[in-house]
Amino acid sequence: MRQDNRPIDSAVQPCPCVVHNFQVTLGPAPDATPRPAWWPVEGSGLYGAESLAITLAGVDAQQTLDGGGGFQASAIPPGVAQVRFDKFYDDVRADIAGRTHIDTD
Repeated sequence: MRQDNRPIDSAVQPCPCVVHNFQVTLGPAPDATPRPAWWPVEGSGLYGAESLAITLAGVDAQQTLDGGGGFQASAIPPGVAQVRFDKFYDDVRADIAGRTHIDTD
């Protein structure tokens, strides 16, 4: 069968690529407006050593971002990837709760 044809009886076909690369970098979003001159200047802005729970190709793992706030994996089979930055979200929730009376759960 030619490469550009697929069987008529199957609407879903496997990915012809057997492996993929996965990369994520955690950093702050750009400011919507310029900050005032008195605003403290931050370092690199990336979140190095942040812990994350990741599911790649059906395998769950705990990982830590490198010093540049990134994580990458290669030779990943096709599938769904899920990432959760556990400590980052916990710190944000604690900061919001400490400043307001808003329940973040």
